[in-house]
Amino acid sequence: MPNAENVLSNLPFLVLGAWGWTAARGSPAWRAFSLALVGTAFGSALYHWSPANASLVADRLPIACACAALLCGLMSERVDARWSSPGALSAALLAAGGSVAWWWLGERQGHGDLRAYQFVQFLPMLLVPVALLTKMPPRGAHAVPDATWWTVLALYAAAKLMELADHAVLEALNVVSGHTLKHLLAAAAAAWLLRSAFSSGSRR
Repeated sequence: MPNAENVLSNLPFLVLGAWGWTAARGSPAWRAFSLALVGTAFGSALYHWSPANASLVADRLPIACACAALLCGLMSERVDARWSSPGALSAALLAAGGSVAWWWLGERQGHGDLRAYQFVQFLPMLLVPVALLTKMPPRGAHAVPDATWWTVLALYAAAKLMELADHAVLEALNVVSGHTLKHLLAAAAAAWLLRSAFSSGSRR
C-alpha cells in the first residue's frame, strides 16, 4: 500500500464520524461535523494513496466543511442557537466549499490561492479562545465545557506542529512521520470533543 501509515491513520476519523453521526441526533452542526469526519477519512486516504491536485480537492473539501460545522457548533452553544439552523449551517458549508473551489480554480490556472481555505480552517481555532476568555456561557444539553475546548485547542496545535515537523519527526523516531501523528492527534481532538458533548456518561 502506498504511504500506508498516512493512509491507515485516517481510520479513526471514519470510526469517530460514524459514531458522532449516530450520537448527535438533534444537533445539525455536530452531525455535519461528524459527516465531514467521514469525508475526511476517505478524502485524506485517497490523497495519500495517490497524491495529486484532484485528490487534494477530496482531502481539503471535507476538512473545510468540518471546520465550518465546528464553528457553527461553537457559535450555537456560546452565542445564538440559530447558528445551528439549516440556513446558517448551509451558508457556512457553502463558504467552506467555496474556499476549496477558489483554490482549485486558481490552481488550474497556475496560481492557486489558499488564503480563503486557510481562513476557514483557522477561524474556529481563533474564535474558541475568544469565546472562552470572554466567558461566554455554554448553552444547551450538549454544550461543550471550557476544559474540553482547551484540550481540543492543545491537541490541534500539537497536530499542526507535527505537520510542520513531518520529516524531522520521521528522522528522529525512524518509525512514524509527523504527518501520521498529525492525523492521530487531530482525530484525538475530534474524539475528545464529541465524547464530551454526546457521551451518555458525560456530565453537564
